[in-house]
Amino acid sequence: MRSLAFTIACACLAASPVSGQQRKTCVLVIDHVGREGIRSEFLPGNTNYDAAGDVRMHCDKQKVTLRTDSISMLSGEYARLFGHAVYQDSGYRFAADTMVYITRIEKIEARGHVNVLDRTTGSTLVGPYVDYWRQVKGINDSAKVVAVSRPTVRYYARSAPNDTGRQHPYILSGQRLQGFGQSRLWGGGAVTIDRDSLHGTGDSLAFARGAAGIGQLIGAPATLRRTGSDSFAVFGRDIRLGLADDQLRDLHAFVDARVIRGASVVTGDTVVLEFAGEKVSLTLAWGKTTGATLHSGGYDVRGDSLAVDSPGELLRELRVTKGRMQNPRDSMALKPVRLPGDSTPPDTTRNWLAGDRLLAHFEQADSAGTAITRLRQLEAFGRAASYFSRSVAKNGKVTPSINYTTADTIFVIMKAADSTGVAAVSAHGHVSGVQLETASLKKQRSDTSKAVTVPGVRP
Repeated sequence: MRSLAFTIACACLAASPVSGQQRKTCVLVIDHVGREGIRSEFLPGNTNYDAAGDVRMHCDKQKVTLRTDSISMLSGEYARLFGHAVYQDSGYRFAADTMVYITRIEKIEARGHVNVLDRTTGSTLVGPYVDYWRQVKGINDSAKVVAVSRPTVRYYARSAPNDTGRQHPYILSGQRLQGFGQSRLWGGGAVTIDRDSLHGTGDSLAFARGAAGIGQLIGAPATLRRTGSDSFAVFGRDIRLGLADDQLRDLHAFVDARVIRGASVVTGDTVVLEFAGEKVSLTLAWGKTTGATLHSGGYDVRGDSLAVDSPGELLRELRVTKGRMQNPRDSMALKPVRLPGDSTPPDTTRNWLAGDRLLAHFEQADSAGTAITRLRQLEAFGRAASYFSRSVAKNGKVTPSINYTTADTIFVIMKAADSTGVAAVSAHGHVSGVQLETASLKKQRSDTSKAVTVPGVRP
């Protein structure tokens, strides 16, 4: 029966009007039928074929094989595979409950428990509904995979099989995923992207691989989070991940961008994170409308743009263009010592430093055996201005001391033992300002002693 089925199948293919010619599309050839095969011809030139029992096939003169429990072919161009259907070519392997292979357009329609393997990278796709267009010159310029009903892709890097990096794939999911060849992937509908400690969400995603890969999340907003000791969270309407050898190289967030790292929050129209060894080494932010802001540990920074250097995720330097830095509010200024009957409102003014260009230098220090980051020096250049106030207690009353200075350049040196204490302030070039110290102003003395009498002069 197996030889009879094979003979019938060959006769079916031989009846094709294009037999003997070099065809670009697949010409199915039956290799094995376990039970029986039946050939029928309802219209001249339109031969149908049905077979069952471990059916095995291949495409004539092409590296394409198929295997299934049973098959039904119409006119040699439309094949339905039922039960444990498997399709394999040089790029992919498909396994599903059922398949339809339309050879005229080189399309596979896989349904029910579909598993797809990228034979080049080892990446996989799992879902209930997958369509595949095979790359054939003159028919499909590139291979394309479309999967719906929330499929999941496990995307591996192009690396050796024993590479430990393969143990941490990017996991992509969405209502609809669409891939082009082995280089591009697009997803839509509540998409997610995960890898090890990274987790991203959005309305849609795009993923392109190559020498410099790119991942993109779009939403209102899209989010990307990293958990662990070096955690951060990124928000924006457009988040783009730059990849080098499938490792995170940089990250751009556009439109209503916000990055949270520990107690620090950076905002701007655009926020960029650059990575070295997958650790944040540089943070950039800028914006045309609201500018860029940084809030960290009570400090507030605002400017047209800002940059934070943090090699090895250790804070080294903060640079601000046309901005202002404000220190944390003084708790003593918010809640000063009050005397009975004192109705003076509390002083909530914050110290600040402004200029066309601002620099803040930080250093790593040891505090009781714990490594901490300490502010060492502040610098302001170009139309620099500073405001410093403090509370002064004298004769049982708390009053403010205020200093306001403008200059071409202002330097602020912090105390070595206290990152919030100022050791010295120096101003250079076109210096002007005012110092107000209510507590140190001497009141005018009123003399209540007796009048001095001079001999010979009557009072």
